[in-house]
Parts: sequence; C-alpha cells; structure tokens
Amino acid sequence: MKLISLDIFFITGCLVCSTAGSTGVFKEQGVQVSTEWSTFQIQGSNNENRDIVLCSLRNKIKRHFCSKAHALAEKIENLKQKDVLGKNLDAVNMSLLKETYSVFRTAYYLAKNNRPFTDHETLIELQQLNGVKMGHILHSRFSATNIIESIAKEMLCSIVNNIVSSSSKLAVLIDEASTLSRKTTMIVNIKASVLGEPPEFIFLDLVELQDQTSEGIIDALMSCLTKAGFTQEWLKQNWVSFVSDGASVMVGKHSGVSTKLKKRFPKLLTWHCMNHRLELAISDAVDKVTAINHFKIFVEKLHFEKASNDDQRNCTERQTYRGLCDRLKSPEFLCDLGLMYDTLHELSIVSEELQAQTMTLLRADLLVKRAIRVLASFKTQPGEKLSAALGAKDHGTFKDVHLKSNPKIKSINTEEFLQSLIDSLQKRLPFEEDILKDLSILDTSRWPSEPGIRYGEAEIRRLCTCFNLCPDQAIKGLRDLIESPQTENQNLEPLKNCMQTFPVSTAECERGFSLMNTILTNKRSVLLVSNVSNLMMINLNGPPISLFNPEKYVQSWARHHRTANDPQSRQCKSVNMMIDKKSVWNII
Repeated sequence: MKLISLDIFFITGCLVCSTAGSTGVFKEQGVQVSTEWSTFQIQGSNNENRDIVLCSLRNKIKRHFCSKAHALAEKIENLKQKDVLGKNLDAVNMSLLKETYSVFRTAYYLAKNNRPFTDHETLIELQQLNGVKMGHILHSRFSATNIIESIAKEMLCSIVNNIVSSSSKLAVLIDEASTLSRKTTMIVNIKASVLGEPPEFIFLDLVELQDQTSEGIIDALMSCLTKAGFTQEWLKQNWVSFVSDGASVMVGKHSGVSTKLKKRFPKLLTWHCMNHRLELAISDAVDKVTAINHFKIFVEKLHFEKASNDDQRNCTERQTYRGLCDRLKSPEFLCDLGLMYDTLHELSIVSEELQAQTMTLLRADLLVKRAIRVLASFKTQPGEKLSAALGAKDHGTFKDVHLKSNPKIKSINTEEFLQSLIDSLQKRLPFEEDILKDLSILDTSRWPSEPGIRYGEAEIRRLCTCFNLCPDQAIKGLRDLIESPQTENQNLEPLKNCMQTFPVSTAECERGFSLMNTILTNKRSVLLVSNVSNLMMINLNGPPISLFNPEKYVQSWARHHRTANDPQSRQCKSVNMMIDKKSVWNII
C-alpha cells in the first residue's frame, strides 16, 4: 500500500485509493473508496502522546489495507497499468478501423510528398470513385492537419522512448534560419542509436525563436528536449555532444550557447561544424593573399566577349569589357585559374565527404590532414589544371586561343597562397584536442607494430569516465582486441557507438532547412511553425508510403477522436454537389 504522510500533523492517506478515485464499473454493493483516505485526511487520535497517536494510525492503516475497498482500488490500479480497457477497446474496434487506415495513409502521403492539405479531399474522392471505402468523415483539410499532427507526435514519442529506455548516447545539432514569413526558427536534430543499430540522424523539432540571444536559444533548446521526453537527469548521463555553426552567439568564448551548456553539463563535448571551419579557413587565406582579391574581383565582373563590340554600349563600357577579355586571354590569368581550380577542387572533395552521415571525428581528422599534405605537395608538383596551364603558357595557345602576356596583371604567388591556406586550415581545424587523441586509440591503424597488453588503458578510462561507460568492460574489450585483432569484439561496442554518435558537421540541419523551404512555398508561407515541424517529422523520419503501417497510429487516434465511419458524425458533403455542371460534359 502506498501512503503519503505529514509527520508534523500525523495526517496520512492512500495514494492507491486517490489514483483510483472511484470503483467505476467494478462497483460492489456496500463497497466504495473512502473519501478520507483518497483525500489524505486520516488523522491519529487527539491524544498528546506521540506513541499513542502513532499506534492509532497503525491500526487505521492495517484496517484500511485489509478492506475490500482498498483491494478493489489496487485491482483498478493494476488494470490501468496493464491498459486492459484500452486493449479491449482496440480489439473491438480493429474490424471497424480499416476505413480509417485508408484515410491515414492518404494524409501520410501528403506529408511524404510535400502536398498541400487541400489535396486530402480530392485524393479521398478519387479513391472513393475507384471503389475504396473511405468512411464518411475525416475528409477535410482540417482533419488532414490533425491526423498528420497525431502521427508526428506518436512517431516522436516512439523514437524518444526507445532512446531513453536503452540509454543510448545522444548528440544534438542545432542551426538557425528564417522562413518566408520572416520568422526566425531553429532546427533541432539528434544523433543516437535506435534498437541497438549504429547511430543515425533524427529530426526532432522545428522551434520558433522568440529571443535570439544565447539565453533565449538555450531556453528554447532545453524546452524542446524536455517536451520531447528527455529529462534533465537522463541528459546529464547520456548527452555527449553538441554541434552548431560558428556564429558568435553559438560558440562565443564567454557567453556563447556552447559555453553556457558546458556549465550545465560539464562532460558535454561542444563542437564547431567542420564544414563551416573549412569555409572560414579558405576565407582567411583569401584575405591574406592580395593577388587573390584581384582574381576574385575580376571573376565577379566577367561578361561575354560580344559586350566589347556592342554598339549599344558607350565607349567606356566597351573598353572595360575589351580589357576583361584581354585578361582572360593572358597566361597569368590562366595559371591563376588552374591553381584555384586544383586547390578548390581538392577542398570541395573534403567538404562533401565531411557531410556524409557516417562520418566520424577520426575519419574527418584523417581527411583534413590528408588534404593539407596534398596542398603542400602542390608547391613542388603542380596539380592537373595548373600543369595544363603552364604547358599552354609555354606553347602560347590554349584550346585554339592565342595567349598574350599582360605585365599589369599581378599573378598569385603559388607558394604563398598554398602556405597561407595550410596555416589557416591548421589554425581553424585543431587536431591536437584531447578527445581526438583519446579516440585515436580505437583506430588500430595508428597503433605501434607491437602494442603492449596495457596499451591505451589510460585513454580508455578517460573516455569511459567522460561518457559514463563501464571502464572495466571497455578495457577488457581493448585487451581482447590487442591479442586477437581479427575476432569480433562486443565489449568495445558501447564505446565505438559513442564515438560514432559525435556529428562532424551540421549538414543534416542544412538539409532540414532545404526541406522547410520546399514545404513553405509562397502559397503556403502562412503555415504555422508547428505544422511545418509535423510535416518535416514525417518526411525526414517516416518510412516510404509502401512501408507505412497505420495500425498503431489509428488505434491511438481512436481513443480520443472519432473514426472515419463513426455513425454519430454528420456525413461530409460530396464535392460534386458544389460543382456547376456544364452541358458539354454530357457528350464528352
């Protein structure tokens, strides 16, 4: 029996009876739940002796515990926990819900294919004409909105419950953007392991920001996580990584979002998106080398050659375009173009690979270090396009175009530019962080030829302490790996899954914003942010329409809403009744 007591006044009550409230359908003659016990009004005797008062309370508690009313309340509580009534209701309604399944699939189709809610009515009419039974309600665009909201909430609940129950490690990614209606929104994505599989990215929510300061963003983020079902205690144990772009409000040293989150969650690893770092590194190199600025300005002014001979333009414009055309035909520009192509092509490959969903910190570290070595090699061995440009310079022609040297052009110093770019990459992308050093122990390619049996134990212990994992299990797995590198090792799986949970970039957030812009067209810009979030939840996380099973979503809906064939609801008006018929239709 669950009791709540206030020792100061010797007042108690029964939590089980309070939860049951009344006997309901289990009512028996002469048996009812005591109001005093259910409202916590039971007192001991009025005697001033504490022992006598406590003895009186014990007798009352014993008599209540043995009473039929309390036994009936316990029975009701157990049935509530087993959800017997709900399951019986589902079984009775199963045969009556098939028409509602069809309606739910139609609404789901709208979300997966970015169709407007108004298509719901016409799609249902089409299916009815094809002989599909669709019921007589839930056919309006308002019903479609509510159904999509119900499906999205049920999806989110299932995902979060699985993550929380399995204590999977969690990474959170956020980014900001504005909608067509100029609302500032924040997309929240997570990365976690579901059903024991490798971690994957999951869209969590699209939040409208009322305050764009660091405190406002943190409040919105924590409210989003709490609303989804992640408690503060669970987050302290399992939230391992936070990733954002490089805006000062996000990564500011003193008052940025990541800094303040670090104070709340000391073990949290905060990470600046590597794609943004790469972009900033290139921007730094461009600013340092003056000749690149000239190249950049020239490219921005490029037009067609015929503009130099266009009689409709004045002499100044024609001379300007003639000068631009001459510069294009100079070997200096051709060599600069070859250098920029080789360099940016190499960096674009790295940027695309960093956006892969399976990218890990160790792999990203390897790719960037490799790119730096490739850029360094360009100093002594030119790339493909620069080699072709140098060859054309020696021959004086490039693809049947005669090259004419222009001494006024300030060419890019190849070695200076490459070294500036390498320095910027090494500055913006620090590779000597402790977390990367410790995680590198899991990469056997970086091991010495004959590692000792206790090799890497200190790093493994630090990682396990940081991420709340069992160090003994991980160390046992490491020793097994050292002795038998080829055998499957289950003891290291929790640590490997944790490592794979760390996102490298916020590319998933950018993909989410791309979908948001696809949904929020000019005609749909008035959609509520909550409705856009529901559509994105289904579109990004839901299976294709052929694999969608509406059963559990319809069952959840039926407990609180009416089904498509509810006999007490008014039948929807036929679309044909509202169409003005034309006489020509009779002969078509």
